[in-house]
Amino acid sequence: MERIRLSVQTTGLLFVGDCKMSALETRASIVEHHDLYLSPLPLTGATAEAMEAWISEGVRETSELVRVFRTNDRGHEVLTAEGYEFERTCCAKGSHEGWTERVMVVRSPLQAHHQAAGLDKRLAPCGDRPGCPDASQRSRKATDHRGSDARGGD
Repeated sequence: MERIRLSVQTTGLLFVGDCKMSALETRASIVEHHDLYLSPLPLTGATAEAMEAWISEGVRETSELVRVFRTNDRGHEVLTAEGYEFERTCCAKGSHEGWTERVMVVRSPLQAHHQAAGLDKRLAPCGDRPGCPDASQRSRKATDHRGSDARGGD
């Protein structure tokens, strides 16, 4: 990032990266240089602890979710994603100055379906042994079907 800053010699740059770029110190450095960032938050530390509450909030407030639709190859509108955003204050270790960060909590029905199918496949060897959940219970736990769209399938 420093080489880019030296090369373009301007502020207000947008850095897009993976969860490794989401380290608090990295985000603080970007903000300190008056730049912006976009990256998925890692499921570690305080973020991991807060994630369950963020998801629960989205499940409780389904009427408040922003829904994004697309037209599939058959001409049907399908739900691509749904979610909400909120702001939180971040502060790097050893710093007294913080910044406001926008957090977007997004659910993809297609991704949820793939995760549920993968879980079913991994648990299939479990079979009908006592204590093993059946496929319908596993799917219910792995994905929330409240977002299914009546306007058409994928």
